[in-house]
Amino acid sequence: MRGRPSSCSAIEIIGVHRPGGFGELVVVPADHVHPIPDQMSWEAAASAEPLAQARHDVEQAKRFGALGECLLIGAGSIGLAVLTVLVREGVSSITVVDLARPRLDAALAAGATAVATTVDDLPVHAFDTSFDVVGVPATRRAAVAHTRHGGTVVAVGLGADEGSISWFDVVRREIALVGANTFTPDDFAVALGWLADGSVRAPAVSRTIPVEHGGAVFQGLAERTDDFVGKTFLAH
Repeated sequence: MRGRPSSCSAIEIIGVHRPGGFGELVVVPADHVHPIPDQMSWEAAASAEPLAQARHDVEQAKRFGALGECLLIGAGSIGLAVLTVLVREGVSSITVVDLARPRLDAALAAGATAVATTVDDLPVHAFDTSFDVVGVPATRRAAVAHTRHGGTVVAVGLGADEGSISWFDVVRREIALVGANTFTPDDFAVALGWLADGSVRAPAVSRTIPVEHGGAVFQGLAERTDDFVGKTFLAH
């Protein structure tokens, strides 16, 4: 593990390999339990998980140098959280790509400097750090194609298992390609601290859904028949 629990060969993620948040009771390791400040609402506390994942994604990129100009492909809940962490890190140039205009509007409100519905209009080899938060063959290829020589691509999304990228580009342009699996207890503690001290404001709750309707909502999101667009964090 070498001090990096998120890349442990025997990792078991709560909610993936073990029962998670939709269970009435969940058993977790004691060191995974974090106290919630008295002044924090349960809704805000629930926001710590995607924010922790986003913090981990950005920390993976920082292993390879300065973040520089960033490209963010995908503006769902994790993508918008990554955007917030980048803003908090002081990144001054962040381009966000997503098919849904409402998500791009949310990205602009959260600090994106430019948005696009397709990568076709973006300059190639333009970004120091690219985050693929979708994870399908087309977005993986785009992340590599739009990253500068010596830049970094962070693979976050799990939309598909396999997909070809230009390995000639990776080799000849010396691109660092790094995966971002899941957050660590430290990532979660930091995210919870940001929410507690107000340096990151949790999203407002825009819709409350009974747990028994959860399956239909997830299906609607997958099929793009649900018009729900998540609110995003705001960094202060």
